[in-house]
Amino acid sequence: MTRMSVLHTILPLDDKCAEWLDSENIAHPNPSADSRFPTPGEIVSTAKLMAGYTMDASADVRSGEWSATITKNNSPDAWAFLRVSNYTSDEQPHEICFPKGSPEVIFSIVERLTHCCGPLVVVDDSAAKPVVVCPNDSVVELLRMYSSNN
Repeated sequence: MTRMSVLHTILPLDDKCAEWLDSENIAHPNPSADSRFPTPGEIVSTAKLMAGYTMDASADVRSGEWSATITKNNSPDAWAFLRVSNYTSDEQPHEICFPKGSPEVIFSIVERLTHCCGPLVVVDDSAAKPVVVCPNDSVVELLRMYSSNN
């Protein structure tokens, strides 16, 4: 299912997020003190390690803007646009979201980011159930869960 105009917000699985997931009856691992938002530097490093993907990023500290388009090679419809909120530096964790993009690319990136940031939660603005993403989760299985929630 392609849902290109859905906003996907990414949250760290901390105590506050776990409390919210519990209230929604969403299963999740124990919250981690290590779970956090990624840094722009980690996003760039992660994308560079993803075989078969390319990334084009831009940053402007003065305006607080940082964004990237990540594209799956040889698949023109498989891409995601990632935005960082209130950008200040490549080394500081920042809130992120995907205002547009293919769920396949979004979940592929988020799963890779969990290796440096701990468990993350993908929440979309269409009232679908959130999906908890942990290191080494199968992207195929994450997409199945996401699709079954919609």
